[in-house]
Amino acid sequence: MNFVANHSFSFPSRRAVAVAIVFAAVLSLNAAESPVKPAAEEPAAPAGPLGAPLPQSVFVDDATSGKDPFYPNSMRRSPVAKITKAGVPVADPNRIQLLTLKGITGPNDRRLALINNLTFVAGETGNVRTAGGLVKIRVLEVGEKSVTVAIEGEPGRHELKLRELAGTPLATGN
Repeated sequence: MNFVANHSFSFPSRRAVAVAIVFAAVLSLNAAESPVKPAAEEPAAPAGPLGAPLPQSVFVDDATSGKDPFYPNSMRRSPVAKITKAGVPVADPNRIQLLTLKGITGPNDRRLALINNLTFVAGETGNVRTAGGLVKIRVLEVGEKSVTVAIEGEPGRHELKLRELAGTPLATGN
């Protein structure tokens, strides 16, 4: 068998290589001779079609006014707790009213409490989502019809009670 390589590669001629080298040398000389322009201090305000300067937009991001245009019902910009000059959070008097005990279940030795759609056992800490933002609570005790919680940033204990439905006794889950 006769294997003959049939390559149709064309190598650049010497003239093309010489022209490329001369072109690169001319470009490098022009780049070396051109003076470096100093950076402009302040760009001029863009002019409108009649030569008058166009107004610049100013954006103010103030959480106390306005709302998020993309998520208007979002609560992420609303403050959760007020801070005093000493850096100690001031207790918001209605934070306990934002917590709702929705149910209690489980055996007497290991009861589960459902607070704002989150399940807790005695001694557990967690962030509860409320209409006023996240509230960090610690469940101290789970009873038959009530739960004792401590709210971060507030002194003392708070008791959440189950609401009885009209004419229906509470189920205790014993």
